[in-house]
Amino acid sequence: MSDTIIPQNGIELEKSISTNIADIFFRAQISKTIHYFIAEKMIQMKKVLGLTNIFLSALSTAGIVSLIGEYQFFIKENPAIVKFVIFCLSFLSTFIASLILYRDDGYLANTHKVAGDLYIEIRDDIIKLYNQNISGTLEQAKVFEKIHRIRHQLDYFGRSAPQANQRSFKYAISRNPDKTEIINAIAQRTFPFVPTTSLKGTHALPITNRDNYSEPDQPDLFAIFKNSP
Repeated sequence: MSDTIIPQNGIELEKSISTNIADIFFRAQISKTIHYFIAEKMIQMKKVLGLTNIFLSALSTAGIVSLIGEYQFFIKENPAIVKFVIFCLSFLSTFIASLILYRDDGYLANTHKVAGDLYIEIRDDIIKLYNQNISGTLEQAKVFEKIHRIRHQLDYFGRSAPQANQRSFKYAISRNPDKTEIINAIAQRTFPFVPTTSLKGTHALPITNRDNYSEPDQPDLFAIFKNSP
């Protein structure tokens, strides 16, 4: 956790506000992207494992029926091999079913989604604070007070949020603007950024009108969360 230092000089004070807002916005945006990315991958994994288990269960069941029934048309010459194959299919099906229960990707994906939503709320508070600062509706001392409070929120959520991995962190870094870009955007009054995907990769576009700002659409994989309590 880093402390918020309040300088006395007017110009330095404004620079400090910009730097601090950029820092907490960067942290919130990166954390949000990390948790949404992990939630999406976990939902994908759950679907892959589930469909694989269904396919293997169907094959092993069909093989067992052919052994105990009157459907001997494909196992007359090599019954031992066929039995071994059926055993392997049944074993894999049971193993994957147990793996699905053990991993519990649906629950973990939901916890990461909730964490991402919390970081979005913090990020929106930062954008509101930025607008209050540039409009002069909030005293600079109050701005620093709110920055300090948001830092504590970020630190708390960082300790409480589900664990992330290095891959998700690298993805989030590549998906979002760095602190220097955010500071420049604040100085040029083109803050905040909205991550946008282009044909050549991912980059960030500035939004100048807060009224037109909206969160980019999430992948269809998140439809499962829309009706969740």
